[in-house]
Amino acid sequence: MDYKDILIKVDGLSIQPEDKLDDSQINILLTHKLITQSVDLIYKVSFVGCIEVKGRVIISLPYGVSINQLSRLSFLGLRSYIIKIIECIRIFERHFIGENEIVSSGKIAASFSLIEDFEENGFITKFIKENSINGTGSIDWKRTIKKFQPFKISDSWVHKNLVTRSNTNHENHELILVQKWALNQATKYSSLLSDEHQILEDELECNLSRDEVTEIVMRLYPKSNKDREIYVLDLILQLLDEQEGTEFSAIYTKSFNLIWEETLQQVLGHNQKLKDKAPRVMWNDDHSVNEELEIKSKPTGSAPQVDIIFENEDRLYIFDAKYYDIINNGNRPGLTDLYKQFYYGEAFKAILGLSDLPENGLIFPCYMPNQNDYLVKFTDVEYLVRGEGYLNKITKIPAYVASIEKTIDAFLFGQSLKKYLLVVTGRTVNPLS
Repeated sequence: MDYKDILIKVDGLSIQPEDKLDDSQINILLTHKLITQSVDLIYKVSFVGCIEVKGRVIISLPYGVSINQLSRLSFLGLRSYIIKIIECIRIFERHFIGENEIVSSGKIAASFSLIEDFEENGFITKFIKENSINGTGSIDWKRTIKKFQPFKISDSWVHKNLVTRSNTNHENHELILVQKWALNQATKYSSLLSDEHQILEDELECNLSRDEVTEIVMRLYPKSNKDREIYVLDLILQLLDEQEGTEFSAIYTKSFNLIWEETLQQVLGHNQKLKDKAPRVMWNDDHSVNEELEIKSKPTGSAPQVDIIFENEDRLYIFDAKYYDIINNGNRPGLTDLYKQFYYGEAFKAILGLSDLPENGLIFPCYMPNQNDYLVKFTDVEYLVRGEGYLNKITKIPAYVASIEKTIDAFLFGQSLKKYLLVVTGRTVNPLS
């Protein structure tokens, strides 16, 4: 991929005529609602991630990445930004399988899938299947199962004598050749966006042309009856643009909350082990009653999903990452979100045997008018119990705004914002003073 074919934008910034996208590329982006038209030939970007559309790659970084940052860096300098953002999106892709929070398609998705399949299973190989035959010529299944080891193919198990053919026939040789070609292509696509996969180039030597690969795959695909072979060949067809819709290749999100939560987790040092201590719901069903009333039993439920939790200077912090536009729309979390934070504080105080409630609150994104501000507390949510002649303040939950620019910047450069949080909670001196 030539760097001149890569267009770098920031979510919310505009695509203009000098960006050299033709009408067909613009129409594809409009169809997928990745850009919106504002004036005559000006379009606003509305995604974070990477799109390839008819040979042109558009990479959109989250708002908070400043134009000054982009102007100071070459593409290679920006690559570390891009890798961090794609890594963030891919983490959430695994969490939101089957939902619309993350879109992954075409060559980009096929490349990651091919490499991950190879890392798990290696090259496609063939095995000889042997069954034990009884005196009548029928398969003796009891002896077969006892003699041979089970072998997993996709989601099912079969019993085989796993003797690999010492000399592969022509068809199997072709399968490995086209798989090598595809992996070679996949590493080129993925290397732009990721450095998590390390495959030795020597393993992927293949002298086939694109036309030869296309001919082999189109011939083998209808005859293949093994799940993994079909899966790999299908991915290769996507790399070859032989599958419907592969002119549009992408990995992106339109949900800023996913980026914001992952960003805050990293810059504040989120502790997954602490998160895993959250109490799981237990349903102590009376099964005799359930049977009588035909109620389906549910022995266990899920655990609460704490967004950000960490310890610092012998103090526990629990935060909920919010993405409401509190500046323009004035939106605030509902009672459910507020009571959830109250519950987290009480639950973790009991779990960890704390003498005081944790510092648990809400963090909203904000463009700070003062460029020196990183985190600012703007309110407390109080829980009050009123009675005759008394007012009992059970707890109060702070709410902060965090600088989008500073937070994204710290995320991209691997910096911590913990010290700034300690300032606004009044637990240390101002590090800027």
